Amino acid sequence: MKLHSLKRPKKTKAQIKKENAICEPDREEYPWGMRLDFNTDEMAMVPETAKLKVGDEVDIKAIGKVIARSVNTRSGETKARRHVEIQLMSMGVAKKSNAEKDFDEELDA
Repeated sequence: MKLHSLKRPKKTKAQIKKENAICEPDREEYPWGMRLDFNTDEMAMVPETAKLKVGDEVDIKAIGKVIARSVNTRSGETKARRHVEIQLMSMGVAKKSNAEKDFDEELDA
């Protein structure tokens, strides 16, 4: 499985100037919608999340279904805007150091 960074790239001075900004505004490192948020009910569905500590890196295995796909072009824009929405249907979480072993055991079961 190939992993792709979702971290937002820093804007160049030319991009900032083009947007008529003095400096790049403070913003999150990663785009909105790229976080998984588990409350008590969700943690009960994926019990491994209750054992995690802040700073732990985790491997996530999930199965999802594409539930929406669209391509839009607006007047005056040269690039089309694309959108894909994926509904996660099931997932497992394991601490990074134990992930390979945990997932192998799951596949054997």
